[in-house]
Amino acid sequence: FPNSKYRDDAYFQLASTLSNTGRYQESIENFNKLISKFPNSQYQTKSYLKKGLAEYNSNQNQEAITSFKALVENYPNSQESAQAVKNLEQIYIDLGQISEYAKWVKKYDFIDYSENDLADAMYESAQQKYLNKDFKEATIIYEKFLKSYPKNVNSLNAEYECAISYQNTENFDKAAIHFERVLERENNAYTLKSAEKLAVLYLEKGDQNKALPVLIQLNNIAKQAE
Repeated sequence: FPNSKYRDDAYFQLASTLSNTGRYQESIENFNKLISKFPNSQYQTKSYLKKGLAEYNSNQNQEAITSFKALVENYPNSQESAQAVKNLEQIYIDLGQISEYAKWVKKYDFIDYSENDLADAMYESAQQKYLNKDFKEATIIYEKFLKSYPKNVNSLNAEYECAISYQNTENFDKAAIHFERVLERENNAYTLKSAEKLAVLYLEKGDQNKALPVLIQLNNIAKQAE
């Protein structure tokens, strides 16, 4: 039925079914047809959103970014636009490019996104790299986070995880700097572990002068625990 007024509905249902069954590329092609052939369709916003999700689920991150941004820019007041903003944030977190997301989101007054939101997203991005053992990328994002948000609630976690990340990339000097910063704070959940790891780093380097105060601190921690 090439001239049927329900053709956009047919494209949408077909594309949605293909996406739901994991046939993402075919799904994307049909969403593209709907978007281009039926610019006034009631399914425009849903198609952009579902197309972006299909692209994201098939590891086509840049294409997904393009689809979600097009939805936000063309239909800013839609419910789907609000979801696209959240999806974009997650993609940029996955990519470790949350600063790029922040630059984009600040262009739009209708998007409610605070500095606290940005700080939380940046920390989440770094921690995701850390948990995935992508330690080199993790250190880059942790350093940006700690420089930008040194007093954030997650800064202690970031200092310790950054130190561990540097240790895993065998950048022991940088690891020592962040372990030291953990120890400069009041006793916390990472004090003992940081002191132990820092003492080992200094001893392995043969730096007795730096190891000694850390060993004394370890001894004091042990006495407090008795």
